[in-house]
Formats: sequence, structure tokens, C-alpha cells
Amino acid sequence: MSFIITKDDVGRMVRLRNGASGTITSWDTGEADYPATIESASAGGTLRYAASGRLYLSFTHPFDAVGFIDEEEEEEADEKTQTQSPFMSVLNQRCRDFASANGLDIVWDRPQGLKSCGVCALLGHGLCALAPCGGIGHFVKALEKPQPSVAASPQTESDPTGRAPGSPGAKLDAGKAPVLRGVIQYFPRAILAVAEVSAHGASKYTWNGWETVPDGPARYGDALVRHLCKEAIEGPTDKDSHLDHAAHCAWNALARLELLLREKESKEKVANVK
Repeated sequence: MSFIITKDDVGRMVRLRNGASGTITSWDTGEADYPATIESASAGGTLRYAASGRLYLSFTHPFDAVGFIDEEEEEEADEKTQTQSPFMSVLNQRCRDFASANGLDIVWDRPQGLKSCGVCALLGHGLCALAPCGGIGHFVKALEKPQPSVAASPQTESDPTGRAPGSPGAKLDAGKAPVLRGVIQYFPRAILAVAEVSAHGASKYTWNGWETVPDGPARYGDALVRHLCKEAIEGPTDKDSHLDHAAHCAWNALARLELLLREKESKEKVANVK
């Protein structure tokens, strides 16, 4: 916290950097740079301090003053009160998540006596009523039903940019398959070539008939290797379809993989039922 000593603070106790304490005994306006006098037995008696709490002729001295003891005790008492309130618990956690995701500091909003994220403090919304971290309505709704615990249901989805759920621009798709970028935009020509193989197969057999071929994974694996061999013997173009052998290889690889994944899903569903 920011720490400034003024003449009105004479008589208050301060915390020193090394954990010891002292008392501000006087304020001398004639000492422009170090007007405050602090008495501390552990610091060796009476010493002069700057308004910032810096000890005379010291920049990082262990006896520099770092805060008022009465304010520390007040904040500790306020924090204890906050944690006893389920409303404050929900509010504070939401603010902490939002602040963490957006690189903001948690601040103490004394007029309302509530903790809020940095944006709330800047906008003056003590209850986050209009701020991006969710709004007071979120917390009221959250309390309409019994809350077992703020952290009872761990968040299984997350935003890849670190935004908190419910904040502007958040989308919980971290770790999900990038189908457009990872397939369509990666292999647009290959996909068109495989689609032509599908059309050729449908005209030769039937649409979707490949799905019910007995022992499909093994047979499509064999077909894939045959096209590899024919490519080495005949060249890149299949004499029957006039399409690339490589496109036939890719189609058979996809058909084999699709059937294997479907089989795996079926087994998992049966196992889950048991």
C-alpha cells in the first residue's frame, strides 16, 4: 500500500521494514526532507524519517517505516469479516479471477468497504455493478441457490488468452480441436482431392456404403498400401479413376481412422454403462 507520513500522523505507530515497530513523536517543518521523528527501541532510539517513511541517509534500511500499524489491524479485521460472508466470498473470487486474467491489481474500496477488481475501482463501481467482471446481478443470482463452495466445481474449460469466464472477449475453447485452422486451412487442396475420391467411390458403389464394409479398418489399410504400390509402378495417376494415387491413399487412411475412432467410442460407451 502507499505509505505517506504527515504532521497529522504524530502519535501513530508504524511498522518498520524488519518487522519492529515505532511511534511518530513529532513533525518538524524545518526539516524539509526528513520532518518526521520516530522513536523505536529496536532502531536505536529517536531517528528522523522522510514523509515516505525512509530513514535518514538510508534507501533500503531495515528500519525504514513501511506502514501504519492501526491500518494493518483494520484491514485484517475487515478481511476476516469479508471471508465470513458468502456474498463477499463470491464477489471477491469473481474479482480476483477477472483481475488476474487482465493483469489488474486487487484494490481496497474503502467507501463501500468491499474488495473489487482494478477496473471497478477506476470506474467507481464498488459492487462491480457496471464493470466488465460480471456485475452485481451475477452475484445476486449466484446466491439464489445454495452454494456448496465457491471452488466446488473446478473450471474445466478456459480461454486461451487467459480471460476470465464472463469477461468481454472470453471464449472457453482452449485445447479444443482447431478444425478450420488445423485441417481446412492446412490442407485445402488435399481435402478437395479426397472429396473427389469420395465422389468417384459413390458413383462406383453408393454414398456412405464404405461405413458398413465388413472388417473395414483392415481392408482400407490394404487398399491404402495397394495405391502406394501402384503409385510406384504406374506413376502418380490411378488408371481407373484418373485421380491421384496419393488422394486414394489419403481417403483410405481417413476411412480407416474414422472407423477405428467410432469403434473406440462404442467400446467406451459400453464401459461407462457398466
